[in-house]
Amino acid sequence: MLAAVAVLGVGAAATSAVWSDQVFFQGDVSVAKFNIQGATGELPATWLESNTWDGTATGLPTIELAFADMGPLVAGQTDTWTGFIRNDPTSTVNANVSAITANTSLLDPALAAQLTVSVAYDVPANAVSVAPAAQVPFTVTVTLADSAPTTVMGATGTLVIQVVGSPVTVP
Repeated sequence: MLAAVAVLGVGAAATSAVWSDQVFFQGDVSVAKFNIQGATGELPATWLESNTWDGTATGLPTIELAFADMGPLVAGQTDTWTGFIRNDPTSTVNANVSAITANTSLLDPALAAQLTVSVAYDVPANAVSVAPAAQVPFTVTVTLADSAPTTVMGATGTLVIQVVGSPVTVP
């Protein structure tokens, strides 16, 4: 009897396998891309890549700011410089630029303490959505304190501007 049940069980398993069916679906998958680039000059013509902030890490070095308008600062002097960012024209989604900030950590601490540095761009309180190929200007303002001591005369250093962005989520 047990053998008959075993044979019946095998037959039932074979029968259900014959009666199975499947259906498959497929769809194309694509991954969005965005790429924030930077440029200098009044009418940017050359857009550059950069993914390291100090040029020491592996990757593309920082974009050199040409403070052509800025001569050496004297106490109480304010100078400004304009740069540009864009979302690469080959990007497939907008980029949210959430911050453009100045970093003075590469400056001599005595000099950094005497400088006020600010960065302004179109929508400073909110992320600005940058469409592919769209450009956003930003302005860097540097002021040397009126009370800067003579010990900072002749000081030099590197001011780093960082742009932070992320892709806009596509619904």
